[in-house]
Amino acid sequence: MSYKVGMVSLGCSKNQVDGEMLLATVQQAGYTLCNSEEEADAVIVNTCGFIESAKKESIDEILQLARRKEAGKLKAIVVTGCLAERYQTEIRKELPEVDAVLGIGANKDIALALKEALEGHKKELFASKYDLSLSGERVLSTPKFYAYLKISDGCDNCCTYCAIPLIRGRFRSRTMEDIVAEAEQLVANGVKELVLAGLFLTSRDVVGGIEWCREHAGEEDISKKMEKSKKAFAGNEIRGKKLGVIGLGAIGCEVANAAAALGMEVYGYDPFISVNAAWMLSRSVKHIMDVNTIYKDCDYITVHVPLLDSTKEMINQAAFDQMKDGVVILNYARDLLVNDDDMAEALKSGKVKKYITDFPNAKTSAMEGVIATPHLGASTEESEDNCAVMATDELKDYLENGNIKNSVNYPACDMGICQVAGRIGLLHANVPNMIGQITSILAAEGINIANMTNKSRDKYAYTLLDLEDPAKAEAVSHLEKINGMYKVRVIKG
Repeated sequence: MSYKVGMVSLGCSKNQVDGEMLLATVQQAGYTLCNSEEEADAVIVNTCGFIESAKKESIDEILQLARRKEAGKLKAIVVTGCLAERYQTEIRKELPEVDAVLGIGANKDIALALKEALEGHKKELFASKYDLSLSGERVLSTPKFYAYLKISDGCDNCCTYCAIPLIRGRFRSRTMEDIVAEAEQLVANGVKELVLAGLFLTSRDVVGGIEWCREHAGEEDISKKMEKSKKAFAGNEIRGKKLGVIGLGAIGCEVANAAAALGMEVYGYDPFISVNAAWMLSRSVKHIMDVNTIYKDCDYITVHVPLLDSTKEMINQAAFDQMKDGVVILNYARDLLVNDDDMAEALKSGKVKKYITDFPNAKTSAMEGVIATPHLGASTEESEDNCAVMATDELKDYLENGNIKNSVNYPACDMGICQVAGRIGLLHANVPNMIGQITSILAAEGINIANMTNKSRDKYAYTLLDLEDPAKAEAVSHLEKINGMYKVRVIKG
């Protein structure tokens, strides 16, 4: 049996990195990771024990889980982290509900502790704190656009007010090579970096500077010439500038958040933003409902929408007429979102300062002011592997739960795992009275709807229904006969 394991990670970012390494070890051992305590068979509490409020938070979390365990909703509680390291004797005595306690040096043994705990055996593991690895495989718990990079641990300054040396030990650091290698791995997710790179390329004449260096390669006095010539490649800061992000899907959200972290004033436009995307969006990003606001106010505009009839050549003369002089346009989404002829005129007139595109063609590749890359968005070894895993996970989620993610024609729709007797998914035309017909048929068959969602994209719509009773064959047959109904899937029940 594959048990589901969740984690509550408390305290500082260093502790969070430790938790991410714990999750990787747990996953490699064959356990299924989950984000919900309600779904978990076992929960790891990665505690903080630094200050009084942090200790209280850790204990409160353990006690809350203990109540779930007493109610039969949880099989095992595993405690690790700083509180476990600092108060190992006290935890064993005062919190008998805890099934396993690990000091930070025993994190590598988390899989063993889980196995023993789930089998009903108490386990205590306390190795040397210096056995805590500073690097290793991680399951990131941060949003995709950023991650913490742990450089060192411990401290040699035994200040009277600080318990860090007591808990974490003496100072020790990773090698520079190890740090750089992990940094390179963390940023190797393909698309987002290219968008940010595009912003940097337009704020400074980086390309021109590179070409100048190549032209003068090998010259003895290149350093002196460089000092005289570098003014020609000067540019402007992006900090404080306004960035408009059109489309707040997975990539759009990441770009918006990352740009906000760089000090840009970010406007995000997406009238159909998903709940998950909205939760992921930084509070500093201004979500607006009129794309014209972006056209009028923003210094940089980046497009992250699918190619639909409604979005084809959306960046055109009418849009340019509203924009500031010297605006920068970035297109890493789809080639045909931009009208090439209108872009050529906008570049000539100075309305557009630079156009960055990942989709060069015969027209754009010959334009002055265009920085074109050969569709490098996902051209990394890591992203190709990640795409394969993502595609498999999303297909599995659709087959098992009916949830849709990253579909070309259908909208994103996610209701998690069905918690009631039945679930059906309906693929249908986006026309009036479809929901009314669906609910009327179910009501006539005496089937109550526990939960539902309906999402649309242009001509297509998707309805997901959780039912308190399994869907009857007669009801499914009637649903299939609705005019405009393409497919009815019984997912559960």
